[in-house]
Amino acid sequence: MHKAFSPAFKAVRRLHHSLYLLTSIVPC
Repeated sequence: MHKAFSPAFKAVRRLHHSLYLLTSIVPC
């Protein structure tokens, strides 16, 4: 993992996790 991509990767993972929680809470 490149250090330059580390912050962006963490942000993407956090966003993906939040979206996953929202989709799991709110049924489509």
